[in-house]
Amino acid sequence: MQTESFTVPEYLSLIGWPDPSEKLSCDLETLVRLHQNHSTSIPFENFDLQVPHLKLSTDPLVVWAKVKDGKRGTYCFEGNSLFLAALRLIGYEAVLIPVHTSRPLAGGFAEIPNHCSVLVSIDGQWIMVDVATIDCLDGVLNLSETLNSIQTMKNGVSYRFAVPSDPVKKYSFSDELTKEMDQVDPSFLSLNCLTVTLLKEDIKRDESFNPIIPLQKTWENRFSFRLPLKDQSNIPENLEKISKLQDIVYLPKSLHPEIALILTEVTTRRDPKSHHFKQWVGMRYSKDRQWKYIIAGFRYIVTKRPYGERIVKEYKQGFIDDKVNHEILQKNFVEILKHLTNDIGIKLDSEFLQNLNIEHNFIQRNINHIWAF
Repeated sequence: MQTESFTVPEYLSLIGWPDPSEKLSCDLETLVRLHQNHSTSIPFENFDLQVPHLKLSTDPLVVWAKVKDGKRGTYCFEGNSLFLAALRLIGYEAVLIPVHTSRPLAGGFAEIPNHCSVLVSIDGQWIMVDVATIDCLDGVLNLSETLNSIQTMKNGVSYRFAVPSDPVKKYSFSDELTKEMDQVDPSFLSLNCLTVTLLKEDIKRDESFNPIIPLQKTWENRFSFRLPLKDQSNIPENLEKISKLQDIVYLPKSLHPEIALILTEVTTRRDPKSHHFKQWVGMRYSKDRQWKYIIAGFRYIVTKRPYGERIVKEYKQGFIDDKVNHEILQKNFVEILKHLTNDIGIKLDSEFLQNLNIEHNFIQRNINHIWAF
């Protein structure tokens, strides 16, 4: 499915802009509104990733057809690629950047970028936005502010950017993956880059990831990403003590669409430790951005919780005593599809449902292996 057109009025109409014909100003206020309208109008979902033979694409025209005509949601590389295309059509200077997400059980970040975000340059300020992630950005973040300064969103959730103690790195992948990427963009792996981490103030949890009572706050790693150093031959010392990132790094060029697609394939369909591999997920925000509705296979099917408190208001469990209950899982699968059409608002055709059901049965048979990580 592909459309021949993707226009600003069409896009603004779909995300509920009051006047789709309005000539927008490329300022921060407009960006904040676009971010909120997009993320409350287009669901997050990763169902295509669960059906191995389906062809994936991050081409904005293909993604737009999927959203507009197919009434579907997007996963990160789709959604943020679409948002990037919309911002550029409106007139913003913006780039797509690869991102590593935190893996708490592994004690670090994903080795290969398994996510992406958008950096927007406005009047010399670098603004980070993300419209296609399950549990991270609750607003827009200013990357040009002093490092470690706390940025609090309207819903009370706080973030800060930091630089780790060993911040300068080049991407290092397997020989096969390096060759695959070099054929598309040799510069992607060749630059010395400064690693930047994004931390989120969250609820402190125990080893089973249950909230500790009474509730306590702590800073948790969420994202890690890399920005190219201005001086590739003379790496400054004590980089963890820098204050302004723009003093030593420059805005990278946008992630090549083909590399974005390679990263999607590698980190979802080829990586059994990926959360995409473990379960399908559907999510959308309420219009007031105070609630998010999440539907996920295998672990829980629906949660409703406020941003700040992170208290689950509705929860249905798919496991009993850490053992798989296949009857409950099968029932959950039916419930998941019902919730997809109600709370999430995703339309799935009969052929896709059949493919998803086949994949569900396959994963169900291998559930112990999948959840062994």
